[in-house]
Amino acid sequence: SPSELTVPSECLIAGADGGSSLLVIDTLLMTLCQRNSQWQLTLYQTSKQTQRFCSVTLPTVSAAVDGISDSGLRSSSVICLGGIQGHCCLEPILFKLLFGWMPLFAKSPVILCGLSDGRLCFLPLKPPPLQIQVLHSLEQRVAFVGACVLGESGVGYANCLVAVGERGKVVLIKTDKACPEEGGGVRLGVTELCVSGPVLCCCVDKNRLYYSIGSDLLDMNLSKGLSLGAGKERDKEAFCEVSDAIQSPVSLNVCRVIALASGHAEGKVQLLGLSVRGQLQTISLAVRGEDADVSKPQHIIFDFLLCSCRASALKTLIQAKNQTLKHLNQVLNICFLLMEDENEKHFIMKEKPIRCHARTHWTRLLQTDSLNLSCVLVNSSPYILERGWTLSVTVSPLSHSPTAGGKSPATHFTFPFSRLSSGETLDVSLPLSSAEDASFPMTVSCSLIFSASGLLSDEDAVSFSRLQGSCTSLHLNTLTVDWLHTLQVINASQKTGSSPSISSTGSVQGFINSRRQRFSAAVEQGEKQETYSARVRLWSELLKDTVVFTSSDLDSTGEKSVCVCLIDWLLCGNSGGVTAGLKDDKTSCKSALVHARAPNGATIKLTAKETTELLNVTEVQVESSSIAAVCGIHQAVLSRIQVHTFVFVLINE
Repeated sequence: SPSELTVPSECLIAGADGGSSLLVIDTLLMTLCQRNSQWQLTLYQTSKQTQRFCSVTLPTVSAAVDGISDSGLRSSSVICLGGIQGHCCLEPILFKLLFGWMPLFAKSPVILCGLSDGRLCFLPLKPPPLQIQVLHSLEQRVAFVGACVLGESGVGYANCLVAVGERGKVVLIKTDKACPEEGGGVRLGVTELCVSGPVLCCCVDKNRLYYSIGSDLLDMNLSKGLSLGAGKERDKEAFCEVSDAIQSPVSLNVCRVIALASGHAEGKVQLLGLSVRGQLQTISLAVRGEDADVSKPQHIIFDFLLCSCRASALKTLIQAKNQTLKHLNQVLNICFLLMEDENEKHFIMKEKPIRCHARTHWTRLLQTDSLNLSCVLVNSSPYILERGWTLSVTVSPLSHSPTAGGKSPATHFTFPFSRLSSGETLDVSLPLSSAEDASFPMTVSCSLIFSASGLLSDEDAVSFSRLQGSCTSLHLNTLTVDWLHTLQVINASQKTGSSPSISSTGSVQGFINSRRQRFSAAVEQGEKQETYSARVRLWSELLKDTVVFTSSDLDSTGEKSVCVCLIDWLLCGNSGGVTAGLKDDKTSCKSALVHARAPNGATIKLTAKETTELLNVTEVQVESSSIAAVCGIHQAVLSRIQVHTFVFVLINE
């Protein structure tokens, strides 16, 4: 709707609570208001100092006549002035028949009011008005009151009063010749016609009625309806012809007009309209004769540049909304895809099309070793992860001691990203623990989090700040980092007791330091340091038939290569979605005997050999002076074997 302006109190001329219409004539201000159960017409004099000098009232016929009209807009009354040049200047005989002799002799203007309850009322200004009188009732909200020229009339005078109701009733009041039975002479003739509604606004120009129904602006010739009439003396066929003519007005192809006025400019009829969005429109029409049936508007001109800018802005807005809907569609497809995989119950676990895998690696900074995890998000789905998505990684020990306050020692990491297309990967790195400060095994839970604010632009996100905390979390998968993933290989030889093969300077230094500490402790205690061990025995034929080993890995004897491949699989294989950083260290893949350093600093000896005591069995043995390291490696070996459903015999020492 058009904007409403608030008038400051210092500029206020007159206050009108419940004001519906106003009219200014020279120094006279008239307001029509509805207060409680009555209509009040108030007159103000504005020549020197505004003051109210007259007020008359009229009771309403319904307790709820104001409010929203049938057209969906707030209803209002209409007010106009008759008997003054430039306004509804009626012929004297019509003026006298309508309002009486007194206003005619006093040359008094008459106020015409069309109320929302359907009554058409009038009030003479001279002598001082006393009471509003009812002239006619349309039985529907009055949308327009005016005058037109039908047939011959004096110069400057209108010979017909027109009132239009919101539902389409048109009332024409004109002088007519009385029947001989009534004594002849002149009388008032009232003709009621009907047009399609709802009527939002109207104006007249000579014999043409222009009215808006919201979806279109229509032009109707009133002369035809009045000439055929709808009186009792007309036959039925003539009345039907009137109805058909009135129901077929001419369309001007202008919509959303809520206020209308007419005028003339250089031989053309020029209409001035106000659109529902507050734009002024000028519609120029060629002047037509009485017999013209087709109305052809020349042009519709209204703020072309402004409309062009608004059209461009609207196009941009539509494109933005379409992009948002496309983005939302991608989000819903991803949600359904991941939730469907979670709900499916299969005997064999199915990999999700969007998942994570990881790789451990040790780094040394400021004389401190730390274990890091490279987590890779893989998008194998046909959809695109766009703005608003965040990769969430939660790292927590599988078992831990209670902390103060009962809080879990879990660590949360979030990695926002802008776009991840189908087939692409996202690689992030995060710290797991520092040396001698670790609790393994650890679980790494990976999730995707979508924020609803990701659907909005930066400008809209400010307006919808309440969406900032609205998020959806989708679990992807859980990875496990065990003791085997954390080992630092410091020696790998083909034969027990052979010269060590150096893998890194830092690892060698750690191995020497651990050996020195063990030797010093043994000397001080005067006894040999205690060693813990654990063994796992596996049937060799099962190992050869698994997917872990292939025929190209085995040599002609087949015995030694099975052990080497088993150690390589334990240290470098993908277990639980995690691979160790030893994958690129080729020395770790050529020996069945490996010396390594555990996260707690203890030295580990990991061997694999075949025995033929009862069956052809491959034995994996773990030895260390740290019972925690032996238990951790032993548990990691068992977990990987159980995943591949091997039949094994367990012997602990």
